[in-house]
Amino acid sequence: MDCCSGYCWFFPTPDITSKTITGILEARLIDQVGVPRVFTVDNARYFTGVYFRAWVASIGATLRCIPVASPHRNALLERQHSGLKKSLKALCAEHPESWPAYVTKAQRRINTRSTYGYSPQELFYGFDALTPFSRRFEDVSNTIDEDSARFEARRRDRERQRMVNSTLNVMEKMRADALSRINPSTYTRQVARRRLFKVGDSVMKWVRNVDPLTPSWRGPLLVQQVLGDSTYKLSDGTVQDSRNMRKYFGKAQNMNPITIAYIQ
Repeated sequence: MDCCSGYCWFFPTPDITSKTITGILEARLIDQVGVPRVFTVDNARYFTGVYFRAWVASIGATLRCIPVASPHRNALLERQHSGLKKSLKALCAEHPESWPAYVTKAQRRINTRSTYGYSPQELFYGFDALTPFSRRFEDVSNTIDEDSARFEARRRDRERQRMVNSTLNVMEKMRADALSRINPSTYTRQVARRRLFKVGDSVMKWVRNVDPLTPSWRGPLLVQQVLGDSTYKLSDGTVQDSRNMRKYFGKAQNMNPITIAYIQ
């Protein structure tokens, strides 16, 4: 998914190995659309393995992993899975085994649904998806003269620029609308509670406990890199959200991993 416009690509795969995924991405995304600046992925083994990381580096992109135990960081994409399943169910209900043939149809439906009056297709490409019934000026006969072609080219250029400007305006409108929905007092409290760390800080990270007697916090660990807003890479190689981190106030020289358990 393109993070700005919400435009999605769906690719059926015979398996979920890193080699298969990178091959499909290179042939059907990189070669046709271009190289993205950043790949943001979850912590699945086929995304975090050496093969996938090396491939991302080879095409000149940056790989970022979503912090563990932070489903809200990938909520926009996860919601599209529900729409994909509903579309496929409606298209191939009688023959569910043929679902790969209908993935592109479902993708088109998702990308042409309007948000704020504009679809992801229009926000990504700058124009809405055309159908055989909506094409204009398709006269390609030999009788068309050079002046007419020049006039039509200029008209299309103006129309293209108008649509680009309209797309930029709607994106600003969406941003302003999102900000207007935020309660100032609530946002202020959220910012005040936000935990900030810097490179070299000793921290504990939260881990999911199976039962009340298992550890809830693990560490101490060092902050190795600040990846973005509330996102940190720790010395154990994991990427964590600041909500799942606490500062460790023990002695700096005592960095042997320990665990802390809260008994409820």
